[in-house]
Amino acid sequence: MKLSRKPSKLWIYLPLYLLVLYLVIAFAWSIVSPAPPEKVAVQNIAPVEEKDSTPFCFNQECRELSGIFELFPENQFQEAYDKLDADCQRSICRYCEEKKIKKPDDVLHDECLSQLFDIAHAYHNDRLAELPLASFFFNSGVNDLNSNQIRRLELFLKPYKKLKDDYGIVIIGRASSVGDYESNRRISQMRATNIQDQIYENMGRDAKVDYVYFGSKPPQLTERIGEYIGLDKADYVDVKVGRTPYPDFRLRINQSVIVVLYPLKSDAFGL
Repeated sequence: MKLSRKPSKLWIYLPLYLLVLYLVIAFAWSIVSPAPPEKVAVQNIAPVEEKDSTPFCFNQECRELSGIFELFPENQFQEAYDKLDADCQRSICRYCEEKKIKKPDDVLHDECLSQLFDIAHAYHNDRLAELPLASFFFNSGVNDLNSNQIRRLELFLKPYKKLKDDYGIVIIGRASSVGDYESNRRISQMRATNIQDQIYENMGRDAKVDYVYFGSKPPQLTERIGEYIGLDKADYVDVKVGRTPYPDFRLRINQSVIVVLYPLKSDAFGL
């Protein structure tokens, strides 16, 4: 007699066993494995804009401390200043601060200041070359205008007498390097103020007239600069310079005053 065996029904539960096993393994893995880092939301923070601050060295007070800064308008000074590196910019501003407590004729021997001066002087000469001007030369120790110079000044100003509301006048006084610096600066100032008085007498006290004086320190004229801005060498070739035995034309050309006319609406010419 053969006994028949019924197939086991345990295979029916196999999927359930596998599911339970998967869940157990997944749970165990979640306990032993490190948690993934949380995602941090990145907030875009706009940078704080620094307020524009004008350095002290841009203002009028500093420009009046040195003839270098009087040579050209503030916007031109800023263009030149921006071409310097940060160290030079700080150096220029320190110079301006220090000048407030030093005597006016102290000169800072500074490479950065020299660079800025070269840019300023080039601009100054370019402006002189474009504008109407008259030059007056003086023998050593002389600061008064003679009759010929007075007449020459009158002829130069005549076309502008009726246009004085539209034009300004700048007087630029210089002296040669013969003698001491303080004396040269004083005589340079006297020459400029004497011409200023003569202009007021000719055009009236309401004329806009400014003057600067540099003594024998830079900005000095050279023959090349004189030619570039339109000075006639014949006007200064016979100027007497102290007791110098040689015809040093650089000394002669700087014993001078230049009178410049400029249109008020288009250019303040640095003053």
